[in-house]
Amino acid sequence: MVYLIQWNARGLRNKVLAKKSILKADIIAIQETFLTSSVNFALPSKILYRTDRHSSLSGGLLIGINEKFPSHIVQLQLPPSEVEVQAVRIVIESKSILIINICSPHGNFEPSFLANLYQSISPPFIIVGDFNVHY
Repeated sequence: MVYLIQWNARGLRNKVLAKKSILKADIIAIQETFLTSSVNFALPSKILYRTDRHSSLSGGLLIGINEKFPSHIVQLQLPPSEVEVQAVRIVIESKSILIINICSPHGNFEPSFLANLYQSISPPFIIVGDFNVHY
């Protein structure tokens, strides 16, 4: 069994207790990391893929993969948008799956956003994130 945790952290630097709990997961997808390139952040036994936001102190995405699973970042071809998107391909028991981490800070998905996203990926995939969609 493989465990995945998705979490809107609203800042990772001071979340020691949460850090301990996410170490048990094989895959972690975190939104609003608030990390910058000058911040060294590591998790034991995890390969971390970070997308830091350079224009602001908020935002940022992180996907962490248990180092026992082969993985690599995937660059998706999407038009410019305020929606932050990160993708990592992971191989589990010789099956490849794409993990997509999304943060939409204001819940404003352009009508074409999902269509463009679906055109950029192929199954199997898992989409997680903070969509800020209010109903």
